[in-house]
Amino acid sequence: MVALALFFDFSNGFHDAANVVATIITTGALSPRKALMLAAVCEFVGPFLFGTAVAQTIGKNIIDVSTFDPHRASLSMALIIAALLAAIVWNLATWLLGIPSSSSHALIGGMVGAVLAAYGPGRILWKGLLYVLASLILSPFLGLFFGILFLKATFWLARDATPKARFFFNRMQILSSVSLSLSHGANDAQKSMGLITLSLVILGIAPTFHIPFWVVVSCAAAIALGTASGGWRIIKTLGTKIYRPRSVHAFCAQTASATVILGAALLGGPVSTTHVVSSSIMGVGAGHRMSAVRWGVAKNIILAWFITIPASAAVAPPPPWGQLLRHPPLLGCWLITLGGCFGLGMFVTFAPLHMQDHGLPMGEIGLVFALQAGVNALSRVPFGRLSDRVRQRWRMALVGFLTLGASLAGFGLARTLGQFLMAAGVLGLAMGLGFTPVGALIAEVVPHNARGLAMGGYNTCIYLGMMLSSATMGALVEAWGFVGGYILAGVAVALAALGFYFLIRDFAPPLHHL
Repeated sequence: MVALALFFDFSNGFHDAANVVATIITTGALSPRKALMLAAVCEFVGPFLFGTAVAQTIGKNIIDVSTFDPHRASLSMALIIAALLAAIVWNLATWLLGIPSSSSHALIGGMVGAVLAAYGPGRILWKGLLYVLASLILSPFLGLFFGILFLKATFWLARDATPKARFFFNRMQILSSVSLSLSHGANDAQKSMGLITLSLVILGIAPTFHIPFWVVVSCAAAIALGTASGGWRIIKTLGTKIYRPRSVHAFCAQTASATVILGAALLGGPVSTTHVVSSSIMGVGAGHRMSAVRWGVAKNIILAWFITIPASAAVAPPPPWGQLLRHPPLLGCWLITLGGCFGLGMFVTFAPLHMQDHGLPMGEIGLVFALQAGVNALSRVPFGRLSDRVRQRWRMALVGFLTLGASLAGFGLARTLGQFLMAAGVLGLAMGLGFTPVGALIAEVVPHNARGLAMGGYNTCIYLGMMLSSATMGALVEAWGFVGGYILAGVAVALAALGFYFLIRDFAPPLHHL
């Protein structure tokens, strides 16, 4: 997990931190290599200067810490890893497209998405999340405002300057770039610090939420290395495609950005450097001349800002397969499905032979199958409606599968067309009563973003049960006859139902089910 967090910091470096040098490279104040090396050094120093308020916000104020139960460390770590993976995927996708998007809010979106998927909205600290969202919304407007303000103030102060002032602003631009890099390192490196420290607390390595010095050094180094690597696609977008600045404009944009980002770092607001830098450049461009800003590019960037959190929440991966295999209610649903389909396989495979043994012609055998299928199909909708009205669906499924087992035994004992029709009708009714609520149960017992995986296991149990029955029951029918085979299949279904009961009896459905 530490390695993944550091890789996120590295991706943050080449995705976000390179943006702080976009304007200084574009104006020619420094060469690309010198600008990136200077920024990398400042990014490394920044986290040591301005406290850890942002790390506290990330680690303690967005997600209810009790969500990360020390006694369920594997699940807790899975949620953190899911958040990091979602943020990294979003970073890489927007980097490939050259779109300036927020690494910080991608991480927050990934955290929120992972916890929502696993626990629902009750474990989100909405006050803290609203503080972050307020930072997300307010910081670009502040960048825009300060960009315009600093440009107007600088133009007024330098109203009598000669053309040689350009060389002065080239030097001042280096100073403003240093301040911006320091503030970015102070704000952005703290996100991973918060998650790493939270992981140490979960695993019992750290007794309290206190950020160790080695964590600060590691995160600072990772973001500095990422900065040195350079995110050239986004540098080009910010440096030229929104607005092509001169030295004075770049100085004002960087100073405005540094003011907003450093203020947020001191207040614990995890703002996005990309958001602030982009809006500051827009503000400086608009302050110079509205038509100088390429508003089409700006519109695409603003759109990326607003979809970052929901997109990263959606990207957050589902709980791992191993976690589902340790989920008793889901295992119960799979078990009873396997048992029920074992019984269904016995009926489908051997019923024609059994009825032929008792002299039924093909037409009557087809009638028995038609009755079973018709009752099964027609009962599904009303039983589905009933399953939405009962408090505990599993009880309905249990009755259905116990009835299915009994009807199989009855089918084995049947001798006449009427007896076969009666047993087949009860079998169809039992299948509708049993199988219908199981699908809804699976959706109810597993996390939201694991339903597809859980239903995949459910469908595997359907076909596996039928295949096992067809493959194994032939030899038993030869040894014990059709009566013994059908009774044995009924007992197998009943045993699966018993296992289902013990696995799911403690499951309490959510109150909104009613």
